Amino acid sequence: MAPWRRGEAQIEALIAQNAVAREPRASGETDALMDRSRKILASARTLIDTDPVTAYVIAYDAARHAGMALLARQNLRATTAGGHRAVEAVIVGQFGEAFASFGTLRRRRHELDYPVMPPPPRQGNARRVAAPSRQPPISSASEPQSGPMG
Repeated sequence: MAPWRRGEAQIEALIAQNAVAREPRASGETDALMDRSRKILASARTLIDTDPVTAYVIAYDAARHAGMALLARQNLRATTAGGHRAVEAVIVGQFGEAFASFGTLRRRRHELDYPVMPPPPRQGNARRVAAPSRQPPISSASEPQSGPMG
């Protein structure tokens, strides 16, 4: 019998889909993963006031490492195919409400790391957009912009 009871069908399905793999030696990594999670979280706390976006991104990484430790404790690991979503599926499937916010953390971290680009300019603006700028691209990129991160 599998070491997990709650969420067993979901975990077995993830294994069948190659999103999660059995890893007989994974339980030996649990302490190292939790230690790494604590260090990452401590780093995130130091950035809250000066760089909240990066603090959020690495706080998510801390949560993900803790989730990976929960999988490792059961001799499981997320595969490259399953990735972050597999970690989420297992911990939410097994622990329910205790990890319900993990999906929100994962999706928001993705939005911060991969922001949606604005739509291309309309035809009337093409000449203005295509005209050479007096500023080099690096200067333009370093100026504060309005938007979700600015």
